[in-house]
Amino acid sequence: FEKRARAARSTQIIRIKEDRKFLSGEQWDRDDGKLISAKRNRRVVNVLSNATNSVVNQFANYPYKWYAANEEIDNVCEAFLKTGSNMRAAFDVLRSEVSFGLGYFAIGSERITDGNGNSAEIPSLYSIDRVENVYFDPDSVSITGSDAIEAAVVEMRSKNYIRAMYGDEWATAKGYRALVNVSDNMDSEQQPIVTYFRVEDGKCSVYTLLNNDFLQQPQQLDISRVPVFPCYGEACWDGDRIIYQGLVRKGTPVQKLVNYAFTQL
Repeated sequence: FEKRARAARSTQIIRIKEDRKFLSGEQWDRDDGKLISAKRNRRVVNVLSNATNSVVNQFANYPYKWYAANEEIDNVCEAFLKTGSNMRAAFDVLRSEVSFGLGYFAIGSERITDGNGNSAEIPSLYSIDRVENVYFDPDSVSITGSDAIEAAVVEMRSKNYIRAMYGDEWATAKGYRALVNVSDNMDSEQQPIVTYFRVEDGKCSVYTLLNNDFLQQPQQLDISRVPVFPCYGEACWDGDRIIYQGLVRKGTPVQKLVNYAFTQL
């Protein structure tokens, strides 16, 4: 599954990494340098960053609306999305989608405790900061990902965290081969925790793995889809495959012209 998912998203991830660097200010490449005299200081006037923030803020100002033909359900859903951490997750995914063309939600749970000491597990939304750490069913064609049979989320954690939370025996020695390809992560002091979802017999099973063993016992969730939700930007073609792009990819030529102009002043 990992190999198939990685192959299907390879171009998308390469482009997102390039766009991240560009939006962060690394906007001059070797070819650009040939167009400008070597005596000129290469300037960056990052108007593209302002443009992406403006679009994100404009969308974020509108409340999320649910239309389930049931007022009670609509109100519950809207209240859920307005909760602090859930609202922040929605904003972060929106920013990734607008800027780079792809973002991911995951739904999980968190334990809360009221003033009387009573605690309960409640559902919560999470944004996945690094989309390259998500492996999504390459056979999925639904824009909501509702037809996905498999998905995996890789969380990189320090060995100090692993020791503190799970015990010294879980922290691997140097040179240990990880369960998944972690070539994107160059820190030898981190380990991947893999949460793998698979729909079986109409129910979603979840497996949490560290090294080559189960970190927790497998569970079956009372839902019929994987709890990972893709959010896509504008569709475009890469050969015979659809990939997605955001404002950074579309606005790069204009941003370069702005940099050229200010450098020549």
